[in-house]
Amino acid sequence: MSLLALQDALQDHILGRGGDIADHLEAPRGVNANARLNVYHYAYRARLRDLLREAFDKTWSWLGDEAFDGAVTAYVETRHSASFSLDDYSAGFPAFLAQQLPQEIEANELAWLERAMRKAFDGPDAAPLDPSRLAMLDDAAWDRARFAFHPTLVVRPVRAHLGSLWAGIESGDTFIPLAVEAGLSVRVWRKGLQPHFRMIAVEEDRALEQLMQGLTFAELCARLPAADGVEPVERAGAMLAVWLQDELIVSLED
Repeated sequence: MSLLALQDALQDHILGRGGDIADHLEAPRGVNANARLNVYHYAYRARLRDLLREAFDKTWSWLGDEAFDGAVTAYVETRHSASFSLDDYSAGFPAFLAQQLPQEIEANELAWLERAMRKAFDGPDAAPLDPSRLAMLDDAAWDRARFAFHPTLVVRPVRAHLGSLWAGIESGDTFIPLAVEAGLSVRVWRKGLQPHFRMIAVEEDRALEQLMQGLTFAELCARLPAADGVEPVERAGAMLAVWLQDELIVSLED
């Protein structure tokens, strides 16, 4: 057997695809070749399970050992690593978990959030916009102004109160989570060197989506309705102040 064929057979054995390799290996007297091969077979799966536990530790805490390990085992047995980076292996787990446990809304959204936070941490850098640039804009410039947002920014509607859920799990204390409900969203981004997330209203979610698609700030103001006696321009201005504070905006385009 050639070296390449031997390597392919070893990979097949490790991945559970069969592979007649034991007869082609030399082993010291008294040592079973299959037993030695099985060390690699199980070590591969154990490493992937450990990786998922590390990557989704809050999801694990929420679900508990039995449910989480069941989902992890099913994922490892059906999804083999196809990248040189082990971090890439965890990318498909949130979607897989949602298929396996569709009723576990909190767990599914926690898994998505943990993966999004990891992606934000590894994402590209971008310096935040200096707010003083906005102070220099005249009315005509404001009418044309478009914002470019941090490349790690992602926004998603959710049903779980992920902020309180995350804080409760981190505290280690027993807590009663808020009931899931419609009308919530979460945004994830990196500020400086650290990933962050913030629970936001659906209105801010929609505003960010429109601005990220190229809507001007003036057009956003025109589309926002008045609410609770607050004019659209004031409401848009309040959102803008938070975005600047959170360093979401990285450049100004007109």
